[in-house]
Amino acid sequence: MLVENKLAEDQLAKVKKFTLLRGIWRVGNGYWRSQEKKYAGLLLLAIISLTAIDVYLQVWLNKWRNIFFNTLQDRDLAAFFDSIFLWLILTVAALAVTVYQRYLHQILELKWRTWLTERFIQEYLHSKKYYYMHISDNSIDNPDQRMSEDVKLFIELLLKIFIWFLYTLGILCSFIIILWQLSGSFSLSWQEWSIVIPGDMVWIALGYAIMVNLIVAKFGQSLVHLNFQQQCFEANFRFGLIRLREYAEAIALYTGEQRERYLLKGYLKKVYDNLYKYINRQKVLDCLIFCLYRGAEPLPYIITVPRFFSGQIQLGGLMQITAAFDRVQKSLTFFVGWYKELAKLEAIVKRLANFMDMMEQMRLVGGNSAIRVIASPDMTFSVEGLNVRLPNGKLLIHDFAMKLQAGDSLLITGPSGCGKSMLIKAIAGIWPFGEGCTRIPHNQQCLFLPQKPYLPEGTLREALLYPQSGLTCPDEEIVAVLKKCNLNDLVELLDDRENWSHILSTGEQQRIAFARAILQQPPWLFLDEATSGLDEATEKRLYKMLRNELKTTGIVSVGHRSSLLPYHDKILTIKEKGGWALVA
Repeated sequence: MLVENKLAEDQLAKVKKFTLLRGIWRVGNGYWRSQEKKYAGLLLLAIISLTAIDVYLQVWLNKWRNIFFNTLQDRDLAAFFDSIFLWLILTVAALAVTVYQRYLHQILELKWRTWLTERFIQEYLHSKKYYYMHISDNSIDNPDQRMSEDVKLFIELLLKIFIWFLYTLGILCSFIIILWQLSGSFSLSWQEWSIVIPGDMVWIALGYAIMVNLIVAKFGQSLVHLNFQQQCFEANFRFGLIRLREYAEAIALYTGEQRERYLLKGYLKKVYDNLYKYINRQKVLDCLIFCLYRGAEPLPYIITVPRFFSGQIQLGGLMQITAAFDRVQKSLTFFVGWYKELAKLEAIVKRLANFMDMMEQMRLVGGNSAIRVIASPDMTFSVEGLNVRLPNGKLLIHDFAMKLQAGDSLLITGPSGCGKSMLIKAIAGIWPFGEGCTRIPHNQQCLFLPQKPYLPEGTLREALLYPQSGLTCPDEEIVAVLKKCNLNDLVELLDDRENWSHILSTGEQQRIAFARAILQQPPWLFLDEATSGLDEATEKRLYKMLRNELKTTGIVSVGHRSSLLPYHDKILTIKEKGGWALVA
């Protein structure tokens, strides 16, 4: 209980300390320090170089506006066609830059996403973090979505915003110089004191942009939280649909459609309600942004027109000033135009950072477990001083000890909920809550057959040899074992690739698990109610086969049926309040 509470407190503290830049650095910096950093750096450098060229072309297009409108004012036909030819050259160059910049952007996005997704998968599977998250009371929602959809959106949005920010920064630096050169001046005076301030258009653009940014930041702050909530609610709704597909047969047998519809409607209502709040908030923000942007459009004309009518500037100069003012003003309000994307990025970064925090905490759960699994130099499988607890600290089994030799067999019995399955998980070394020591003979494999066998997608041959991907068995041997397990109908399907967990019945899947044990010949075999879906006659035949085929294998079974007693040398009964009794 103390461990779980400590993890919850640590998680809350990290959420409070979260900042967007810190989160981006934590989630994304590993790629730029990996073995792919040189290639990624070259891609990024090429993208930045093309962005700089794009900025340069935009400066030339701004100069072109001056040239073009002056040819109209001067009624110079030859100069007009020259300006059209210049426009064609600039447009073709801009097209080439845009296409290749986008191409390199997508290549970098693909490389980064592949690397980051593989890193998350590796970390998720390492040290059984995926399992600890599954059994933890303080785990996060939908880690699958975080590794697929959130990683994809993180890289897409981050690169898009970063490249556009560089482009905007280049535009700002270039056009603020142009606007300063084209601007007039204004004077401030008080009594006999006066000062002339040049660059009136620059100062007006700067002041207006500061006002716009402050207003939008004030009204758009709630979008970040709503975005975060929306990601969670969408993921929960998707998870509900996946469960409906996964347990379709059981739901149909229970006639549970109405209940499932109620649950899915509940998930969908949360999606709808939160999205409705988001839409309303976005409506207010869009209205503000529209009014603020539109309000800036007449400003350069209002301020510059007197200079035009006085003959200080030509029509081309007026159009160039207004275009430069628009560029500077929009560059200074970059965060306003991208506020929606930034809010979405912050929500995604927070989810990925929370996922990384949780994986680190699960690593600590496994690393701090007081249940140790030690390689033993002799051939004895032993358990010493084992206390098995629930995640909340409740004691299920107290001071358990046993010894098994090769070929021994042990049956674990007791009432439901007494901790039989958790005991076998603790012996396996995957249950972290408790204390004690398990000693397994050095370099000897343990194979566990759970109540619901796991059959990976792929060929039936791969399912039979799972998880030993490098193990090969002659077809004759596999066929013989399938027939012994009464799976004659599957003999011709060895190389068929199917989702076997959906095709085969529970009983067939459990017989596949027994066939797996016979084929792999493990020194130690653990069965957690592995025959619950079988009739007693089939159960009897399979256990007889185990004893005949695996004479030197130590077997530990969890079960309720008295029919299992004849196939085990020792009986362990789990009692209440942590008690137990071992009888030979």
